[in-house]
Amino acid sequence: MRNLWNISNLEAETKNSPNRILEEQAKHFEKSTKDVLYCNISNFTIKNAVFDSYKLATKFAIVAPNLDKYTYVVCTIFSNPETDYPVSIKENGDIGNVIDQGTECQDYDELVEELERILSSEKVTNVIRNLYSKSKTI
Repeated sequence: MRNLWNISNLEAETKNSPNRILEEQAKHFEKSTKDVLYCNISNFTIKNAVFDSYKLATKFAIVAPNLDKYTYVVCTIFSNPETDYPVSIKENGDIGNVIDQGTECQDYDELVEELERILSSEKVTNVIRNLYSKSKTI
């Protein structure tokens, strides 16, 4: 029987998805920190009535392996598993500590703009510097 699925080019078709954007940023980050720090991307379903509009959360975190795997959550992206957009992004978005879902992004361009604001912020840059410095001296 012939293949009935229309999924022959998944890599190219998913290049603008929120998770792929995070994966690409993780690669840039790890190269920049010479693998002293790395990024962790984890998905989990939301089982809280506060988040009625979204069913999935993707946590984007920096991990310092030499500091007993200390983890700093940079942001959390809220979405639905079946669609790429819209999403909502919450800075320093530990799901247990948020009341609102953050900034709504309707498409790829809006998400990249908001993610750039967060990743290049002074707060995140200072966290990276400190984790890098403390990790290198151990």
